[in-house]
Amino acid sequence: MKICAWLGLAVSAIFILPILMLVWQALDFSQGSDHWHHLLSTWLGEAFINTLLLTSLTAIGAVTLGTSLAWLTVAYRFPASKLLSWLLVLPLALPPYVVAMLVTWWADSSGTLHLWLRELGWVERWVDIRNLPILALVFSLVFMPYVFLLARASFQRQGLQAFEAARALGLSPYRAFIKVALPIAKPSIIAGAALVMMETLADYGASSLFAVPTLTQAIYRSWFNMGDWALAAQLAVTLISVIVLLLFLIQPSKQQQLSQQRANDGAKAPKHLIDSLWMSGYAWTIFALAFALPLALLLWQSLSADTDSWNVERLSTWFTNSLTLASAAALIAITIAAWVSWQAYRQPHSQAHQWSLRLLSIGYGIPGTALAVAILLTWQQLDLAAGVAALIFAYCVRFMSIAVQSTQAGLSQLSPRLLEAAQLHGYAHWQQHWRITLPLMSPHLLAGSLMVAIEVLKELPATLMLRPFNFDTLAVITYQYAQDERIPEAANAALLIVMASLIGLFLVKWLEQKANRG
Repeated sequence: MKICAWLGLAVSAIFILPILMLVWQALDFSQGSDHWHHLLSTWLGEAFINTLLLTSLTAIGAVTLGTSLAWLTVAYRFPASKLLSWLLVLPLALPPYVVAMLVTWWADSSGTLHLWLRELGWVERWVDIRNLPILALVFSLVFMPYVFLLARASFQRQGLQAFEAARALGLSPYRAFIKVALPIAKPSIIAGAALVMMETLADYGASSLFAVPTLTQAIYRSWFNMGDWALAAQLAVTLISVIVLLLFLIQPSKQQQLSQQRANDGAKAPKHLIDSLWMSGYAWTIFALAFALPLALLLWQSLSADTDSWNVERLSTWFTNSLTLASAAALIAITIAAWVSWQAYRQPHSQAHQWSLRLLSIGYGIPGTALAVAILLTWQQLDLAAGVAALIFAYCVRFMSIAVQSTQAGLSQLSPRLLEAAQLHGYAHWQQHWRITLPLMSPHLLAGSLMVAIEVLKELPATLMLRPFNFDTLAVITYQYAQDERIPEAANAALLIVMASLIGLFLVKWLEQKANRG
């Protein structure tokens, strides 16, 4: 048992080694950067301010949209409310840089929307939409599902009993929501907002296409444009420090949330028949802006493109590269997560196993640019050439937390009595794992693998910085074509990402339903 504990810690330590190397390099002030003064006197201060404003505005927008939609779909019944409760998750299939590309193409000063309105004589001048508030709106729509899912789960756990009690005491629906339902769901909303802020801080492609300087762009430019690894490391550690502060915000929220789950289990939501169209109109409008309209524009641009842009051979190569990386990272991540989680399940009081799980989960909040710098520095110290192995390792570090959460969710539904019965029948530990645990956990393992694969397909900055020469993926090609304003070619590659992600989300939903029925 001790050997397994130490082995789990050793495996987990491998995944935080690049972060430790990054911090060590950033604190090595003997390698002082000559570019700090230049950057501070030019655009680095603007990048800091933009990052702060962008993160704050996005969090406010996502919380407003996600919380309101979660409450409407739980507390009220309006046309297609059940369908919308699932459709509102679909924006997760759209990478932010794809939506940013479509917005800048369609609504820019030289875009299709401006030309149409100008032909109709409705506008003469057009405001430049490549600005921070519009980018924050794009992020709010794309990242809204993080808040929506957590807030909706919290509202469902409450069973609306406290809300109904407040209504019975004479409070209006609005005041009952503000005074009672919202405070109880506050921990989940804070956790969702923290996830939104981490995703915003990690973005590189969308802010680059909008020409809004951010810290992630500063890291990329410091490494590749200036060749200053010391400055890149120091900026990366600064960005990671902000992420760590956000993680501290989530921890108390999780503890409060657990107590709420125990207090509200078994509550049932009443069905209200509301004869009002504004709820349905509001929900469908957000869905249209967040998913339906971007997908329609993507299909339109792709189908109206010249046949030359549909180079099947090149698209198949990029798709194969993306699928290979996603499959390899998902398989490695779910295998390691399942093994460490199983050891922790067998020995719940082992601090070594609990620390192993924490170390494996620490990489999710690290932006791709910072992680890429960390891995490049580590590979240099080990005298290794960065390639596909480094890229897969980066994916595993970044998205291991998803695999860990999925395997732990599966183990939480595993009855200890089954294992005790198997042990009484003489089954060894490996036989218990093979014949009982794996079959029962298979839906969760497959769902976790699919979620990791979806994230890998969409990941841009780490892929852009770590990929080998002449090795492109759909994400990289989409971004490069969008930068060159070759929208039809970019739309073709982006459409493959979205379709693959949608298929993955449908499969995850089916697996979750299968697990719940089991």
